[in-house]
Amino acid sequence: MGNIREIVNGTLLQLFNGKPVSITGVVDHVNGSGLTFDMRSVDDVTVKVIMKKPRAGISGWVEVHGIANGNSINCDEVIEFSADTAQAFDVASHNQLCGLLNTCKSLWELGEETAGSEMD
Repeated sequence: MGNIREIVNGTLLQLFNGKPVSITGVVDHVNGSGLTFDMRSVDDVTVKVIMKKPRAGISGWVEVHGIANGNSINCDEVIEFSADTAQAFDVASHNQLCGLLNTCKSLWELGEETAGSEMD
């Protein structure tokens, strides 16, 4: 069973061109039209987010779901972090998680195989 979307950082984004991804970062600059914004990912890479509809007032930490397109993402959904969540967010750990999930491709499949064999 494949993932709904890959959890990536800015460095890994280009490896999933044309595929659904989730990327977390802090908003750096919002275009005046609200159709695009730049964010700094957890590994300090600038990523351009391309919105389907203008969105004003976006700021702070966000998780973006969409389709990877080089160093940008065609956005399907933006989740803004609350102030408390943003303050508690562990940037370094999330960056390590992105690396782990993309290094151990069969991480979830191993769990499914183990669970299935226990039921036999």
